[in-house]
Amino acid sequence: MTHQALKFSKHQETEIVEALQTYFSDNLEPITQLQAYLLLDFILKTIGPEIYNLAIEESYAYLQAKLEDLFVLQK
Repeated sequence: MTHQALKFSKHQETEIVEALQTYFSDNLEPITQLQAYLLLDFILKTIGPEIYNLAIEESYAYLQAKLEDLFVLQK
């Protein structure tokens, strides 16, 4: 199965980078904005496709269950 890359708007990306910086400042050592962008890029490339595919699978299962409910009503 082909993996779909996750993409965020510039605004969303900025918010995530700021959240990463806050997390590191509060729990580890502060990181620069560049380091946070690089970390986000790494996370998206390594686990992003798996998260995307999992979400698609869960959506498919949900929709399939709803369609089965509709077919029960039809009988």
